[in-house]
Amino acid sequence: MGACATGALTVGAVALTVAAGYPHAAVQALLLAAAIMSSAGIGLIVLARRPHDRFARLLVATGLASSTIALTQAASPVAYSASRIMLWLLEFAFLYLVLSFPSGRLGQAPERRLFALGAALLLSLWIPTGLVVSQYPLPTPWVSCGADCPSNAFQLTASQPAVIDALVRPLREVLTLVLWFAVLARLIARVRGAGPLRRRTLIPVVATVALRSAVMCGWFIARAIDPHAGETLLAIGWLYMFSLPAIAIGFGTGLLLRRLYAAIALRRFLIDLPPHPTPVQVRTTLAATLQDPTLRIFSCETPDGRWIDEDGAPVPAPQCAPGSAVTDIAIDGERVAAIVHHESLAQDRVMMRAAGTIALTVIENAQLVGRLRSSLHRLSESRARTAAVADETRRRIERDLHDGAQQRLVALRIRLSTEAERLHGPDRQNVAALGDDVEQTIDELRRLAHGIYPSALTDRGLAAALSTAALTAPIPTSVRTTGSKRYRPEVESAVYFACMEAMQNSAKHAGPGAHVEISLRLDESLEFEVRDDGAGFQVDGNDGAAGAGLTNLHDRLSAVGGRVVVESAPGHGTRVTGAVPAAGRPAEPATPDAIALLAPADADMG
Repeated sequence: MGACATGALTVGAVALTVAAGYPHAAVQALLLAAAIMSSAGIGLIVLARRPHDRFARLLVATGLASSTIALTQAASPVAYSASRIMLWLLEFAFLYLVLSFPSGRLGQAPERRLFALGAALLLSLWIPTGLVVSQYPLPTPWVSCGADCPSNAFQLTASQPAVIDALVRPLREVLTLVLWFAVLARLIARVRGAGPLRRRTLIPVVATVALRSAVMCGWFIARAIDPHAGETLLAIGWLYMFSLPAIAIGFGTGLLLRRLYAAIALRRFLIDLPPHPTPVQVRTTLAATLQDPTLRIFSCETPDGRWIDEDGAPVPAPQCAPGSAVTDIAIDGERVAAIVHHESLAQDRVMMRAAGTIALTVIENAQLVGRLRSSLHRLSESRARTAAVADETRRRIERDLHDGAQQRLVALRIRLSTEAERLHGPDRQNVAALGDDVEQTIDELRRLAHGIYPSALTDRGLAAALSTAALTAPIPTSVRTTGSKRYRPEVESAVYFACMEAMQNSAKHAGPGAHVEISLRLDESLEFEVRDDGAGFQVDGNDGAAGAGLTNLHDRLSAVGGRVVVESAPGHGTRVTGAVPAAGRPAEPATPDAIALLAPADADMG
């Protein structure tokens, strides 16, 4: 609808200007079309993205009102007189747009004072003269009628007071020039004190206002020196006419540069973020990107509505302070975060909301990763405690069996032997047979206790316990050890039972004639390898026994922060490797029993 109205008014204004038939009508029509289309067109483009933008609406209204300039070519005194007054109003309408750019509101006191001075000048020295002059001032850039111009239809006096040409007209022109240069000085001051976003937005406007002020000054001076200067005055007049659409183009250029800077700033923000940033790093990076050291990010913890800062400390709900602004971040209509920043960044809410949404997403992601890591750490600690409790339970059961049931059975075996020596005949044989049964029970109990938790692991360490287990393994097994360091009990037991699990899997799947080799490296980290040269299997966990064994290996090692890798393929044997980064303790001196137990394994390794 707005585009249709703009097009229709532009065509009508151009047609009216050309139809008047005055010299240089084509140039005037072209400049008038530029004035209408530049203002209304840029405003409509902005409204297409932000329908409630106040400045864009004012820009469209000013552009449409500019079409009334074409009535300066009309022969009707009323239409001509109304268009001349409209020229004055448009001058100060553009003044308001310049002062209120880009928000559409006079935000600070200097802008409000300058516009108040302009309004006072318009109402005291411009508009009232339209009621007392018989002819409007000539020449004027937008008017080509010259001596044939219609008379003033709004004149209320019988004759024009002499003071108008002698004092009022030169005074108002000088004051208007002073006002425009004051506006230019205010814009330059705003650029100097602005942040990067507003600076890029204002620079094109400053340039076009400087052009407008300079051309206006040249026009007033040239017209005062010689109103009939001909081509020179005409050329300056065309520049004066062009300066009006140039200001509108400056508005559009500033808005475009602002949008480009916003896109570049968001991209740089994402690039400059460190990996896995903390909320404080997100705030620091965003503040550096937008060149606003006062920027803060606050989030709302639902459902209690409590606000926290980047450090997680509770804070009051964010509010505007002098020189600052607040941009709310909402999800599904609910306020979840807010950015407090310098007021110069408030002109582009879209960029700030986008930056806030990105920052909030990064912060929430970092918090989720932190929670996940904390949960994994607690889980690891829990599994380690569980493994330690299980090992301690195994050791207690082993001690109870050794010190309790086993000792009683040994005493019973001795008593039966003593009793058998006193008997004769079949009674002696029966008691001796009972003694043999007790002996077998003692052996089975010893094997059971050793399977629950080998005493050699506690007394002599991992190498001795695995060497002892290798002597009774169902498959030929050798042990090679580098280093003699001792580790925490839960670490040694986890590696011991992992090696035993690997040995049992080899016994089940390696096949006849296979050999198992265990290698230990007892250094800063405990490393082990269990290798067999048997049939191997497909490592996919689908084989019931093998799958359960692999799961047990992984569970035992991960409970103490270790890792395990199983490599196997049909026909190529199996290799189980693992490591536990654990703090060790000095190795205890080897006892003669330990040396005797280690000797067969060393001899077997050749």
